[in-house]
Amino acid sequence: MKNKIPVLLLSLIVALALWLYVVTTVSPETDQPFYNIPVALENERSLERQGLMLVSSDETVVSVKLHGRRAELNKLDRSNIQVTVDLSTVSEPGSHTLNYKVSFPNGINSVTVSQRLTANVTVEIAEYAEKSVPVQIVLQGTLEQGLMADTDNASTSVQKVWVSGPKQTVD
Repeated sequence: MKNKIPVLLLSLIVALALWLYVVTTVSPETDQPFYNIPVALENERSLERQGLMLVSSDETVVSVKLHGRRAELNKLDRSNIQVTVDLSTVSEPGSHTLNYKVSFPNGINSVTVSQRLTANVTVEIAEYAEKSVPVQIVLQGTLEQGLMADTDNASTSVQKVWVSGPKQTVD
């Protein structure tokens, strides 16, 4: 009985050491999902040069499954995985379904995207417009009893304002 305890302890220590070696050094390859990674929209200025503007983006986050060595996958999280969508390919208003690009921090080379859990990113693009609009005073509601409003002499210091946005709204 006395000989069994040291042998069991030695066996346990050797097993832990081998497991630690395999996990940290050999690092088997595996797949790991990453959820809710924020999307960065690039080249929004290219839309402005074409008289267009971004109205909305349905997918502000994406989810992917990555494949690589466990040691490198453990260095990643949703904050250091970069997901970008290039808006320079858009040349007309409407709804556009765009592919996204996934990139990783420097030093992580053997990780690849094995599956896109979110297939694409959808953006809504509209024509951009600016317009000068005259300011008009409009009194709404009712005055309490005993109060009077001088609607004939009402004035404002601003005569016009510039509004900008989607052409449909501005018009």
